[in-house]
Amino acid sequence: LNLSLILFSWKLQLRVTIRYPSFVMLSCSEAVFLLCVFVALPYRIGTCNAFGVSSTTSTSTPVRVFDNVFSSDACRLINQLSIEHSDRAGNCDGSSIFYREEGNVLTPLESAIDSALTALGDTSDVVEYWSRENYMNIDAHADIDEGGLLDDGERIRCPIQGHILYLVVGKEVRGPTFIFPDKLVGWGCDDTSHLGRASSSINDQREVEMVTVPAVEGRVVRFDGRAIHAVPKPADRWLLSKNDERLLREKDNDAFGANNDGGGDFWEEEEGNCEASNGRDETEDYSSDRRSVLLFNTWMYGPAFVDEDPAIHMPLGIELSGCDGVGDAVDLVSKWEKEFGKSSERVQCNPKHQWKDVSIINADTNDPSSDTGREKVRVSLMGNKRRRCHPNTSAKLSLHHCANRLRSATREAVVPTSFTLKEDL
Repeated sequence: LNLSLILFSWKLQLRVTIRYPSFVMLSCSEAVFLLCVFVALPYRIGTCNAFGVSSTTSTSTPVRVFDNVFSSDACRLINQLSIEHSDRAGNCDGSSIFYREEGNVLTPLESAIDSALTALGDTSDVVEYWSRENYMNIDAHADIDEGGLLDDGERIRCPIQGHILYLVVGKEVRGPTFIFPDKLVGWGCDDTSHLGRASSSINDQREVEMVTVPAVEGRVVRFDGRAIHAVPKPADRWLLSKNDERLLREKDNDAFGANNDGGGDFWEEEEGNCEASNGRDETEDYSSDRRSVLLFNTWMYGPAFVDEDPAIHMPLGIELSGCDGVGDAVDLVSKWEKEFGKSSERVQCNPKHQWKDVSIINADTNDPSSDTGREKVRVSLMGNKRRRCHPNTSAKLSLHHCANRLRSATREAVVPTSFTLKEDL
């Protein structure tokens, strides 16, 4: 539509001028062009009228999985840096942003992220990042600009690309990430027709793709920043009975705070309190249940109310919190240079040619005749109705075959798998 307007105005060659302010002279075609550019700015927003939540009509990007992105030593050091960053970050979820500008000073943690994005050929200007130290249940959600929503109240902005770097994974932990590449922004806000999928069938069911990615040390998974994703704990949680899910939910609420299904804050990320956001439970030893991850999103424009790391931008002479034995920012930078190198060499990603591009196995085409079992899948959704864009706190899906393969995928240690499920409309 924008292009049509531009071409139409050029074809007519209208000479009516718009004066704003008085010293600026624009032809009508130029005015229309600027207006269309403004409308098309990559805020990644659209409309989902049923719930008043923004969606999108552009195609999603595929899920990519890379192994050996960071060495074991680098993962250990990055994990240490992530914990320290969470302790000193200004907001309750432990997130910060940094700008990828030439000459901009980066922390070692930010330098590690930047090295991976550079290897991926990602030229995004702004990066948001945070971490979680432990394996915890995270309901299905899309990452959004929560602060912008609070300030704006109307539209939802999502990042361009989402990334998960798995740093430390306990020997008995699988903790796969579940990603829904076609479910964008909110569960009910997906526009699947433009992806070549039929919106419904004779049985009034819609196909839904689901990708399971096991947690592997040094692995990076990259996906559309609008895509809904989750970390169910236990991994087969969505296959359990309603009663079992209720008992697990009560246990989660006792540990991390009550779930606000109906009237909770729209922008609340983890449906709990701030102490739960990094997955840390100070009351018990969780070393055997370790699933430490660094998450980073790329943005064209950064999320509102998320600041840069105070370690770099704190005024000199002010002691930094969460940095034991360190005084101000100058002392911390000096400490970093000694530990990680002047250019943070010890936490840089491996050269791109050493990465392994991991194939995602398609369960539907991998000898489905040998696995004809069916399975009901109940996907727990995060947030209130407006955020999840769905009338219920869970979405009901069904797997018409490959049920055994799905149960195996929840216990799989390495191989990512893609499934096609059916959603009742």
